[in-house]
Amino acid sequence: MKPYIILNTAMSLDGRIARKGERVVFSNELDKARRDDIRKSVDGVMVGINTVLIDNPKLTISEKREENPARIIIDGHGKVPDDANVLNDKAKNIVVVSIDAEPYRIEELSRKASVIVCGDDEVDVVKLMDELYKRGIKRVLLEGGGHLNKSMLEANLIDEIYVSVAPVVIGDGVNLVEGVMDERKLTLAGIRQIGDMVVLKYFPKK
Repeated sequence: MKPYIILNTAMSLDGRIARKGERVVFSNELDKARRDDIRKSVDGVMVGINTVLIDNPKLTISEKREENPARIIIDGHGKVPDDANVLNDKAKNIVVVSIDAEPYRIEELSRKASVIVCGDDEVDVVKLMDELYKRGIKRVLLEGGGHLNKSMLEANLIDEIYVSVAPVVIGDGVNLVEGVMDERKLTLAGIRQIGDMVVLKYFPKK
């Protein structure tokens, strides 16, 4: 069994979800509200370590811990800073590392999060799905970044995709999917305008 995975991202018209090493906000307030509605419907919000290091996101919708979904950080080598927002007490925190993570880092992270060791030199996202499901996490919102998006798409783990396109071009930056991968075909399921943005909804073809 695996959780139902929803990929949601905002990007520039030229397909970038961020600048290299720099936080960029593409969503308008209406799109952020749409994203928060999805967060309210899931048991966990998942991001990769690069997103944490660059954006330092909170991944919450409320100041009340019990109203927020679990934050799931894919962090193969245990690099998430101890003072990162995703390790505060505003939500249940899960950090997923590989066996390459130093034991002392696992111990340190265990003070602020549940730590799952899954995979050899990098996190095995397929095995992780079963572990999350066993922990009662049945719906997950995937919020990037590009390397994690690639891993999840390659493993055919994503069930639904929302892409918000902002009316801006930025040139070089982080792609929606980073790296080379085999083609994945999608079915367009909806188009919606939110202010000056367009939201595209897709279902991956299994």
